[in-house]
Amino acid sequence: MSEKNSGNCFKSILSKFFLTFVALALILPFSPTGSLAALAHAGRLSEAIDRINAIKISDNPTREEEQAAISQMSDALSDPILELKFSDAFDGFTEEYKQDTYSRMVYLVKYKPFLDQKDVQAGLDYCIQETINLRTASEEIPKYEKTATIPDTVKAGDDITDQIIRLIDGNERNLLVQVTAKKVLPMKGSNRPVEYMQVDPTGRVILVKPNTTGMPVKELVHVWFTVDDTSTGHRVEVTIQPKGDTGGPSDTQIVQDEVIKYNRAASISATTEAGVDVTDQIIRLKDGMSKNPNVQVQIHQIEGMGGGNKPAQ
Repeated sequence: MSEKNSGNCFKSILSKFFLTFVALALILPFSPTGSLAALAHAGRLSEAIDRINAIKISDNPTREEEQAAISQMSDALSDPILELKFSDAFDGFTEEYKQDTYSRMVYLVKYKPFLDQKDVQAGLDYCIQETINLRTASEEIPKYEKTATIPDTVKAGDDITDQIIRLIDGNERNLLVQVTAKKVLPMKGSNRPVEYMQVDPTGRVILVKPNTTGMPVKELVHVWFTVDDTSTGHRVEVTIQPKGDTGGPSDTQIVQDEVIKYNRAASISATTEAGVDVTDQIIRLKDGMSKNPNVQVQIHQIEGMGGGNKPAQ
């Protein structure tokens, strides 16, 4: 074989080798086995995300409904195809706090379905952090007093927050936790409305008026413990001491003095038509009496006459 023919033969072999290499490089990534495996994985991943998004809960769920949704979320997030990373903090949670994280995921997906695995992971990370914040806030609550007493020396308009939100001796405040008053509530089972304290827009408690009833009165202050945008709270029972003898009548005495000024019987004319306001014919001062402008007088309810079963009509 001539040197020229030998060279052409070598080039032909090299060319075929190169073409074969390129063909393999193009074909192998799209081999049936690799393609099917990738499609199967994508399908399973999509099903796992759909399973999470399918978890539903009503706006006002029962405890049983909420527990069922939490259980479903726990199972759905444990699917290995999702390859979710649970933080070390989550591993250290009590079962109660783990349930809280799953509950947050339930409500997260209620308003915005997850798009992909990264979206699920981001949602999980967010919910775990929210639970960490809740735990931090909850651990702060036992450090604070649950009762408070406001002395009779406090004047209307005074800020009494620091007398209500107080650390128990020996405890130190966690600076990550913001502690504020949320609202004032009446005592449980009490018919007395809230009238002595109010919370201003900055979360400070203000004494609206002094206690002149002659006896201690109590109201509840709901105190909020917040880390970032996660809050929990407890209630402080506040006793407001009565003012000492100021030389003037108590609120109770003022009301009693006002009652005796009014007639205890009234007559409605037969000519009065249905729908006519007859309040002024019922609530009437006795002759010679004048109304105390500080006392509110109104009709509370209408009853049938005593001694019979006839209802008010």
